Amino acid sequence: MPKFNTTSTRYKVTFKDLDIRGIPNILKSLKVLFNSIIRNITEFMDQSDLVRLSVQCPELDFPISLPFMKLSQLHTERLLSEIERVLQSYEQFVLDETLEIELIHVSLPSGGIGKRCKYVDLEKTLNEKRCFLQIQNKDDLCCARAIMTAKARLDGHEKWNSIRQGRNIQGELARKLHNKAGVPFRRCGIEEIKSFQRILDGYQIHVVSKEHFNAIIYEGPTAEKKIYLYLHDHHYDVITAMPAFLSRNYFCTKCNKGYDHKVDHSCNNVCHQCYKTHESGDEDWIYCNDCNRYFKSAKCYEMHKQETSTGKSTCYTNFRCRKCNQSVYTKLHKTAHKCGEHYCKTCKDYVPEEHKCYMLPACPDNIDTLKHDVKPGENAKQLKKKHTKTFIFFDFECTQNKVLQCDMGFEKTSKETKMYIHQNACFL
Repeated sequence: MPKFNTTSTRYKVTFKDLDIRGIPNILKSLKVLFNSIIRNITEFMDQSDLVRLSVQCPELDFPISLPFMKLSQLHTERLLSEIERVLQSYEQFVLDETLEIELIHVSLPSGGIGKRCKYVDLEKTLNEKRCFLQIQNKDDLCCARAIMTAKARLDGHEKWNSIRQGRNIQGELARKLHNKAGVPFRRCGIEEIKSFQRILDGYQIHVVSKEHFNAIIYEGPTAEKKIYLYLHDHHYDVITAMPAFLSRNYFCTKCNKGYDHKVDHSCNNVCHQCYKTHESGDEDWIYCNDCNRYFKSAKCYEMHKQETSTGKSTCYTNFRCRKCNQSVYTKLHKTAHKCGEHYCKTCKDYVPEEHKCYMLPACPDNIDTLKHDVKPGENAKQLKKKHTKTFIFFDFECTQNKVLQCDMGFEKTSKETKMYIHQNACFL
């Protein structure tokens, strides 16, 4: 895709005469394989470029994918961590067939003077969303202006309003930042932002790019105060609230993802075996006979045994069934585990394999719940009728091969209904 400086490359890896079984042995072999592949296919790329890696295997229902990240953040351990999470649910996985690896590579742009936006929706977003501070500049210092404006907001600067409105003080702060970082007065890309980052102790700069589907293309060293810049059309603005920018309820600063429900978010920094945070070692895997699960190191094994203030540990709340090899999380189970059942996200419970679920009722269809609302002279049956709503689900089956012609001579196709289906449904 030349427009986005994006290329996609697929690699096919075939294994011959291999008999590697068991999660520890598979992951050791994959580590050697991916170390070699990643090194060979990325040697011509810049460390600040954006990449996305996915792996497809016949044994898996869906490919294993990593989100877009800069090349310097792409490590074999990060990919293996995602594979480990999947393999915990695929005990029968065997490394004896074919792997397909896809790498998407995106070259990064640089910023400068903002051009007039040719996309109406972006102009509307910048003007109407309250999570933006737009930088209005006539020089090439929009990046430094945006950084110092965001910094002033975080610091509660005494001249915040003047800085926010783009007065002279905003330009003075931007030029001071350039001089202190040793960056010439010119358009700024990722390399210049790295120079700014080095002199801003206590602040972490993030760059979100419109050209890269609103992905974070640069992230500085971890710090308490976080600055988010929006790069669009060679221009930088300030993002004041990432949840609002992503139209989500929450934003995780560890994995840089927005989400709506806390129960559905799993942070990438958490180990998928012990569900704790620790350094990933290169030790032999350890098997726990109590929960029938594998752990990547002695530290991982030790932490999964640690009890919380309630006296429970990961070993107690998470186990693998010895009959069906299904991973079971006891906090989600309202009843004892039964082989063959699966977790329904709609019902939020474990259900039989033949379970079919489409939506949950807003309230149970129980006349007893309405008896407290009965008014004088009104019986329960009348009340139920008053609270009942009727929905009609319908579908039209039509043909479009009939052509009509108006007085002006323009031809237009017409849909002719052949069959109409509807179903009435009452809702209480």
